[in-house]
Amino acid sequence: MVNAYVARLSGPMGDDAFHALLELGSEVLPQLLDAFHESADQKLRSDLVGLAWRTRSEAALPLLAEALVDRAPQVWRQALDGLVALGGRSAHSLLSAARGAATPDKLGWINEALDQLREDGWDEPA
Repeated sequence: MVNAYVARLSGPMGDDAFHALLELGSEVLPQLLDAFHESADQKLRSDLVGLAWRTRSEAALPLLAEALVDRAPQVWRQALDGLVALGGRSAHSLLSAARGAATPDKLGWINEALDQLREDGWDEPA
C-alpha cells in the first residue's frame, strides 16, 4: 500500500497520496527511505523528505541527514525545514556536522537553521 501511494505522489492525485501517507505515520519511514534511495526525481525526493519530517518522529532523522547533503536544492532545503521543525539536540548535531562540510551556497542556509534552533533553546549538541 505504501509503495502505491509513493508512486502516486508525482501524479495528479499527489496531494491525496501525500496525505494518505502522512496519516499512516512514522511506520512508513523505512519505505520512504527506500523510495528516496531508488528515485532520481528531485521533486519526488523532496516530497519524501517532507513526508518524513512531517511524521514528527526522530526516526526521520536518518533520511533528513541524507537529504541534507543532496545536490538538489529543493531536497536539502526540505531537510533543513525538517530539522528545524523537529528541533532538539539531534537536529542541532546534524546541522553542526553539515556546516563543516557545507558548500558556500549551503552554509548560509545551515547557519540560519542553527540560529532558528538556538532561538528555540537548542544551543548545545548532545
